[in-house]
Parts: sequence; C-alpha cells; structure tokens
Amino acid sequence: RVVLYSSQQNVSALFKTRIIPFQNGLPCVQGAREAAPGYFVSETAPMKTDRPSGNRCDASQYRESTKIPYFVIPDGLFENIGVGDVAIGYAKTDGGERMVRGIVGDIGPKHSLGEASIAFNQKLRNDLTIPMNSRDTNRLDIDLSNKEGPAGIKSMFVLLLGNTAKQLKGNYSAENIDRVARMALQTFKGEDRLRACVNDLDNK
Repeated sequence: RVVLYSSQQNVSALFKTRIIPFQNGLPCVQGAREAAPGYFVSETAPMKTDRPSGNRCDASQYRESTKIPYFVIPDGLFENIGVGDVAIGYAKTDGGERMVRGIVGDIGPKHSLGEASIAFNQKLRNDLTIPMNSRDTNRLDIDLSNKEGPAGIKSMFVLLLGNTAKQLKGNYSAENIDRVARMALQTFKGEDRLRACVNDLDNK
C-alpha cells in the first residue's frame, strides 16, 4: 500500500498498488480516449502479450471490468485453470435462471474466492445500471448470506472449463468471449448438463 499526499489540495489517499498501477510516483489515470476518462487504471491481468514496455498506465492492455464478464480465481487453487479459460456463471432466482458467459480474467489472493467483474455480476443480477462510484459498484456484490438473496438470487455457481483460453486466439472482445464460451459449453454437453450439475450440488 502507498500513501499519496497532495499539498495543493491538502488531501491524503491510501492506494492498494496491486490494483492501481503507479508510474513516475503517481497513480495511473485513464485518458480521454480510454473507457473511463479521469478514473484510475485497474491493473488486471494483461489482455495481450505485447504489453508496452514501461507504460503501466495504458488502460487498453487490461481487461475492462464494465465491458468484459470475467471471474477471478485464487492463486494456486486450480491446477488446470488459467487466465482466459471459459467461466460460466449460473444463478437460480425467484423468476428462473440467469446465466453469464465469460472467462477467467485474473488471479487473486490465495484465500479469496468469488471476485468477479462488474459486467459478470451485472448480468447475474440483471442490473445494467452503470456504476458511477464505489457505492454503486459495491451494490453489485452478490452476498448469498442474505436469505432473500440480491436481485432474487437464491444460489449461484461458476463452471470453469480448462484449456479453453487458446480458442480466443488473443481476441478478448466481449463478442468473441461469448462466442467461444457458447462453443465450450456445447463441448461440455450443453446447458442441460450444467443444470443437472447445479441441481445435484443444490440438493446436497
């Protein structure tokens, strides 16, 4: 963690540098041509291997949380799952089922499971409201310890399909992720098998 002090505004801020990259001693801020101008850059796993040398502030090299549905897996928990592999989110709700087709987008702390992108949670919650601040973002959390469940969600599962990242062929657009995830799910024997697995786990 780093404490940054602004003498001009007489304000101090605490940053988790694992999330927000710094360059030349300052936190990276998205530019006018990037997804969220004026907001800090979020340093998720790079989207491409040709990462610009020394330019940690180039937001285009990281996965955009509001556009790309992705799930974060703990470091070292899964042997055959890595960044880019397909991740299918499935939720049972009062009104039926909801499903989101995404990928494993990042590697998180060893003892933390359940982190996901804004787009991933939005689709499971059926809430497409654009978050404008941290309060809006935190509202998208899915806390199943609440008996009524957020947005009518009673239970939630994530299916991870290993060795599927190569099918993306370096194209991490939301459209290509959805296309590859659909094909991978069919190889898994489709939504019916997913539902059967979910029902089996739900009844235990």
